[in-house]
Amino acid sequence: MFIIIKYPLLGGVLLLTYCLLDGIDGLLVRYLKIESKAGSLIDIMTDQIAVIVLPILSVLYFDTNFVFAYLFGMFYIIEIFLLTILNSLNIKFGFVFRVKYFYYFLFFLSAYFGRDFLLWFHIVFGIYYLIHSFILYKILSVSIIFYSK
Repeated sequence: MFIIIKYPLLGGVLLLTYCLLDGIDGLLVRYLKIESKAGSLIDIMTDQIAVIVLPILSVLYFDTNFVFAYLFGMFYIIEIFLLTILNSLNIKFGFVFRVKYFYYFLFFLSAYFGRDFLLWFHIVFGIYYLIHSFILYKILSVSIIFYSK
């Protein structure tokens, strides 16, 4: 991510390459029939690390609002945590708005133009993940209560 800030065009190419490989890795694992729970968890963690680091970098390099960046990052982590639990328990949770690639794109634009394009993203999706995390928590709670009976 530091390359994006220092060399935006090179960073953009590397980010695009990462996104393409990120989309292919799961397909390749399923095709080769080498799936594992550990591999799945490692994939989830590595996929989400950048989204957790980017709010910090956006505050440091683009002077975006710390509070909104922090809240977005915190509720995003909670969302991923709850989704991982629900998925591992095979509990259906409905639609989830995936923003990772859009976030990467806005971060790239911020680096390329040297200005903050992330403030409203942090606000809107911070609120979304806050509300959606409560919904997922309720789904998990009801499922556990129902399952334990």
